[in-house]
Amino acid sequence: MTVGKTQTGAGKATFRDKRYVVPPLLVDLQTGISETRLWSASQLILREFIGDVAQNEDFTGSFTFDDDTTCGLFQARAVKRDETRGLVGAEFRWLSEKGRALIAGALAQRKPDAPDQGPVMKVSIALTTANWSLSGMLLERYRGKMAPGEAFSGMIRLEKTQEPGPFKAVVIRVNEEHHTLALKFADLSSSTFALLEAAIKKSNAS
Repeated sequence: MTVGKTQTGAGKATFRDKRYVVPPLLVDLQTGISETRLWSASQLILREFIGDVAQNEDFTGSFTFDDDTTCGLFQARAVKRDETRGLVGAEFRWLSEKGRALIAGALAQRKPDAPDQGPVMKVSIALTTANWSLSGMLLERYRGKMAPGEAFSGMIRLEKTQEPGPFKAVVIRVNEEHHTLALKFADLSSSTFALLEAAIKKSNAS
């Protein structure tokens, strides 16, 4: 994904203290990604999964294969959840156009006699914001292993079908009791900044 001109939080100080609860944002963290070879065009199985997904819950996220920079989006339903084994079996309910193309290309690389030796699908489950501003976000249902001061990259969406906007951020605080992650933006692309401004307009109109 091409990243355009960047914006930093320091240049937008007039908005820094304004926090928004609605609309909640969908955030894909490009860290703590689950990897699996157990996937098809209709389903996937994740092992050693530590995220917060319940049986029969619908969830959304993003995926790619191996070192491909193209990102596909999806919505799925957890039809099997075994927390003891860290297992999630899910059925795709929706795939973006890029996601369908990624899966078609990966299927073409699979050998019919060894389907479990094909390309590795890298899956990120989207988290939702408890609140957010132009300087950072507070994410809910976080069960990862990042620590304060850690830098990372991610993507933001308003809707599951929306083209995501990239960002770079630093972890400010992790609350293990309430499973929240507070982060401060270190870098926003111009497209991501425009996405957040559109979300602010949507919030002000509601």
